[in-house]
Amino acid sequence: MGAVADIVTRLPDVRFRVRDAVTPSVIYIGPGDDLRVQMWASQVATPGVQGRLLRAADGLIVPFAFNLPTVADRVRTDSIFKLAEGFLLGLRCNAPVGTVRGQVYVRVQLSIGSVAAGAVLHNLCAGYVSDSDHLGWPDATNEPSFSGRGNLRSITGTDPAAGAEISETVPTGAVWRLMALSCQLTTSGVGSSRTARLALDDGTNIYYQVEPSATTPISVTRRFSSGAIGDRPASVTTDFYWPIPYNVFMPAAHRLRTVTNNLDATDNYTAPQMLVEEWLQP
Repeated sequence: MGAVADIVTRLPDVRFRVRDAVTPSVIYIGPGDDLRVQMWASQVATPGVQGRLLRAADGLIVPFAFNLPTVADRVRTDSIFKLAEGFLLGLRCNAPVGTVRGQVYVRVQLSIGSVAAGAVLHNLCAGYVSDSDHLGWPDATNEPSFSGRGNLRSITGTDPAAGAEISETVPTGAVWRLMALSCQLTTSGVGSSRTARLALDDGTNIYYQVEPSATTPISVTRRFSSGAIGDRPASVTTDFYWPIPYNVFMPAAHRLRTVTNNLDATDNYTAPQMLVEEWLQP
């Protein structure tokens, strides 16, 4: 332990020239420049930013490290960090253990001025960070938020009241790829057979609708399952199917819902169970 403390606290063996220095990096941090970090998250997490710079004042290589504020609402959070004047040698962003890809998206910039009015000088890196995916500069990537593998989520939707349809809305700041869905419908002994359809819309206009190969009689319970299963399979005694296209990408405010003919006031859908792939949408 003593050796480690000695290495950390002693003066460095190497110093660089302060005047007429050979440029060691293409990024020079001036007196008014800031490190700006923008973050979007769907999971409570505290990502970190670490790096090193060659300080202009004395030619020393010095480290820096910052923690980003914890958020989980998919709304952008801006953090501004002051660095010493000098050459940026490298930085990296990481996320704590338990964070998976698709939950935290980070963009690191060099800027001058305030968050609201500041001018961006350089986009250093952007992309998803997790406990196994890090971002860095100068080995930088600028990955769009809607690319690569998203966050796989199994979501239990809202249990509708008796006589009500299922309706689930993609949350603000998210894009979903619907992979599978399952629910049950219990019909009363009143009226005639029901035709239960699955509909996808943009909040108003339906762009996809499908119905099973058979109607649902009165006084029964039927399970409805949905997935990219190609052609519509024949319904069996208790299981009906809603096939969907393989790639159904649903931005924020789009909905998946049921549209049921002859729905009685005492008919009852269960809460839908959905498997979605989710990306953040800055």
